[in-house]
Amino acid sequence: MRFTLGLLLSIALACGGLPPPSQPEPQPEPAALTGFPDHPDTPFVVMEDVGDLVTGDDWLAGAVRGPFGTRDDCLLAIYNDSAKNDFYAALQCGDAEWRSGPLAEWSSFELEELLMKDVNGDGYAEAVVMASWMTGIGPDGSIPFLYTSVLTWTGEEMQRLEALEQTLEDKPTVTAVKASLP
Repeated sequence: MRFTLGLLLSIALACGGLPPPSQPEPQPEPAALTGFPDHPDTPFVVMEDVGDLVTGDDWLAGAVRGPFGTRDDCLLAIYNDSAKNDFYAALQCGDAEWRSGPLAEWSSFELEELLMKDVNGDGYAEAVVMASWMTGIGPDGSIPFLYTSVLTWTGEEMQRLEALEQTLEDKPTVTAVKASLP
């Protein structure tokens, strides 16, 4: 066996050597990210895109780009104002910027989903912010619960649609909230 392998190797080298090692096939470039992996319909936004909208010690919870109210290309960022420990929405459309009041007055927040969609039937997209909150008060203060904030554009400022938010209060999951939206 050893003789046969050696003989075959000698013949192969005498006849021009061994063939070159095979090269791996070139792989195509990965497709550009167009959405969050779990939510491909949500435009992907990276921290660099947020720029000066969320700065300093503020903590970015999430951001989405799309139409908002009467504006076509807006960037909406949800952030924690570390000085106040409250969560806010910051909106940038072109060179103009606006900020919301606190989304809620509870102590802990984790963004579950953020989307821009017409949810009140006016033909313009509102921001729907689905988040898990904790009150931090009493024996149930550390049990998270889902609360959905809905922001609309008045033409001059962002306002919460509190009546619509109240209709979503009994929806315990993101799936249930999304199923109840038009």
